[in-house]
Amino acid sequence: MQPEQDIAASKIEFGNKHPKRISNINITRVAALPHEERIFSGWGGVQEGETGGVVPKSHRNASNISCASGNYISLATCLYEATVRDTLANNTFIFIMMANRAFLPFIQNWLCNTADMAGVHMRTLILFSDDAGLEMIKLSPFDVMSSGVNSHLPTELNANFEYNTFGYWRLVQLRVQVIVNLTRAGIHFLLFEPDALWVQNPLLDPALFTDADLIGFDDNKGVPGFGWLRVRPNARVLLLFTEMERTFSVQMPHGSPPPNSVLAIQGEQDILHILIQTRANKAYKDLTFQMLSQTKYSSGKWYDGGRGGDGIVERKACKADGMPFVINNNWIVGNVPKIIRAKRWGHWFVQNELAGSCDNQTQLQRTFHQMLNTMHTMRPPYGDPLSTECPKC
Repeated sequence: MQPEQDIAASKIEFGNKHPKRISNINITRVAALPHEERIFSGWGGVQEGETGGVVPKSHRNASNISCASGNYISLATCLYEATVRDTLANNTFIFIMMANRAFLPFIQNWLCNTADMAGVHMRTLILFSDDAGLEMIKLSPFDVMSSGVNSHLPTELNANFEYNTFGYWRLVQLRVQVIVNLTRAGIHFLLFEPDALWVQNPLLDPALFTDADLIGFDDNKGVPGFGWLRVRPNARVLLLFTEMERTFSVQMPHGSPPPNSVLAIQGEQDILHILIQTRANKAYKDLTFQMLSQTKYSSGKWYDGGRGGDGIVERKACKADGMPFVINNNWIVGNVPKIIRAKRWGHWFVQNELAGSCDNQTQLQRTFHQMLNTMHTMRPPYGDPLSTECPKC
C-alpha cells in the first residue's frame, strides 16, 4: 500500500510570547495547595509571585520554534528537530494527536487541561483527516501546530464511529499509515488521543525516556493500547509497523461499504501485540518493548460507568502508587457519554462550549484543583452515573 499523501498546513510560530489572544487565555498565577505543590512544580518550574502564589514559567520560557508551511511530515520533522535543539538531548520526542472535527470538543478540553504543563503545547502536532477540523483548530487560543493529512476520505467517513464498523476501521487504517510514515521519516514521537485526562505533565516521567524502541500503556486487555504509544524510529520499528500495516490492511474490504456497516476484523492493537510476542524469528527480533505502569497510565476502567465496572479497584491502585500521569477516557461507547462522564467527574476544563475556550483563569484553576482532589477522594463530585449516561454500554 502506498503511503498517504498530505496537504499543506498553515504556518504556526512558537516563541517568547503569550498564547494567542483570540480567547485571551494566559494563566499567570496559581494558588497552590500544600498537597499540590509537587504537581505544580512539575509545570516547568515555579517562582514566588507578588502575592505569594506561584507563577508557572512555561509561557515565558517557551522556545523560539518557527516551521514554514508544509505537509505533515515536514512539519513534524521541523518540530522534532527544534525540540531536540531546545532540550539539548537526542532522547526526546514530540507529541502527535490524530483526529477529525468530531473530536474537537476533546481537543479543546485537552488544550485547557494542559495549558500550563511546561513544554507540552510547544512540542505537539495535531493531525486532522478533514479540512473542517483543521480550519476550526486554527481558531484555538493556544499556540499549537496543526496539519492536514490528505486521507482522500469522503466527508461521511470523517466522523465518529462505533467500534467494529467500517468507518471506525478506515480511520484506524489511516492512523496506522501515518505511524508508518512518521517512523520512516525518522521522527521520535508519542501518539496519544485527545480524550485523555492529563493529571501530571508526562514530560516529568523518566519512564518515557528509556532506550526502549516502543513504550505503551496497558489497556487492561493484555495488549499495548494505541492511546499512548511512544515510538523510537529505527529499522526494527519500521519493519514491525510495516508488517502491522500490511496485516491490518489486507482485512479491509475493497470498495466503500456503508460507514456504519459492521466489520469484525482483527484490530491494530491485537496485531501489534502478536507481532511483538512472536518477533523471535523476525527481522526485528531485537526490538525492545516496555509496558508502562497501569497506575501511572490508566485506562478508562479508572472511571465508573461505561463498560469498565465501578472502577474502584483501579482508583485505589492508582492512589496507593501516588498520582497518575494520564487517565484515558475509554471503556465507554460514544463521544457524548465520554463528555458526560468527564463533566460528572469534574474533569472537563472547557468553560465556553460554543467557543471551546477557558478564559476565566480562576475558574480554570478551580477545575484543576477539583480534578486533583478526585485523585484523593476517588469519588465523582457530581454524583454517580445515571443509567442514561451510556445507553450502549
